[in-house]
Formats: sequence, structure tokens, C-alpha cells
Amino acid sequence: MNRRAYSPTRKRIALRRCGWLAALVVLASVTGIYRFLPIQAVYMMADLIDIQHPQVVERFYDGSLPVTRFAAHYLVDGDDAMMLCVAGYHPLIGWYDRAWAKAETWDGAALHGGIYIHSQGDKRVCWLYGRVDNDTIQRLTLERTVKHHEEEGYTEAWNIPTEDIFEKGGKRYILMKLDMESMWDVGNTVHLIGYTSGGQIVESSEIQARSWSTAG
Repeated sequence: MNRRAYSPTRKRIALRRCGWLAALVVLASVTGIYRFLPIQAVYMMADLIDIQHPQVVERFYDGSLPVTRFAAHYLVDGDDAMMLCVAGYHPLIGWYDRAWAKAETWDGAALHGGIYIHSQGDKRVCWLYGRVDNDTIQRLTLERTVKHHEEEGYTEAWNIPTEDIFEKGGKRYILMKLDMESMWDVGNTVHLIGYTSGGQIVESSEIQARSWSTAG
């Protein structure tokens, strides 16, 4: 008696193909061949600059530059440092590390901050980010001291609006887009200063910038 040859149904074929596809996706994700999720690029950047136990605080979009129009911005906090980073997307490799800026937080200061600057052609984007670890701080300013050779220096100050300070997980964070030309010229210093409600200075912290330049 001849048995009829087994012929898999379309449903079985489709399920088998989906299984193989899922296996390939898992393999590519685990090995880093292709990053299907932007958070994979974020964790890679955190590991690259040694941020322990990174936690995403805020995710936002800023397409001011052509290179960031297919990218996601992340404010990330860790055990002893925080960063503002950009995960870009490319069809061939998935999500990848586009740019980042890091601010150390391990020194016990009440204020931590950094500035992320990215330029492409004649366009530029600049973000201030940081954390406030003292409850007595009720007002914040950003101050820039400009010094030129053989010339008397001067200081400029900007108030940080309350809408650019937010609370997440019991901590207060700063995330503010800056519109300042030549913020980091040679000789300039920038400080983040916290005040009480009565106007007394609680803490002043010098902050550093990380600049990126993209061709195009």
C-alpha cells in the first residue's frame, strides 16, 4: 500500500518561516550584527563610556540637523555618571551610536551637568542636561565667563526656565535646548549655579561640553 507523500500546509510553511525569521532576529540582536531597537545602541554607548546601570530618563526627538532626522535622543542616568546621547538609524546596520556627551556625578556635588553640541554644515544644535541633588535649590542659572587675551573678561547669565526642570524617579533633572553662539570659545568657562528661594548660592559647578561635527 503506497502512502501519500506528506505535503505541509501553507499555514505550517508560514509558521516555519516565521520561526526561522525570529531565530535570525534573536541571533542578530545578541551578536550585535543588527540592532533592531534604539535602546540597544544606547546601552552600547553607556558601556563604551563606562556608565554603570544606565536608566533612560527621557527620550525625545530633535531633527534640527539632517543627520538627526532619523535619530532618537536619550537622557540617561547611571550610578556615577549620566549622558545625553543620540541613536541613529541605518537600514544596513540598524540603530547605532550617533553621538554622546557624558557628565560625571560621583563627586558628591549638588549639581551635575554637561553640554552636548552637534554641528553639521552651517547648522548647530546645543543641549544642556544635568541633575539637581539638593532640595534647597529652587532656581538655576547658566553663567558663561568670556576671557580674551589682554582684554578684561565679562560674564553672561541665563535663567533656566522651570519647564526645563522635571522630576523622574524621585530625582530632578535639567534638559534645556540652548541658542547660544560660540558658547565654548577658547578661554570661556561655563558654570551651572543653584540658588535658594531667597537668592543665596547653594552650589556652583563648572560644566564641560562634548562637541560632534558631522559632514554634510
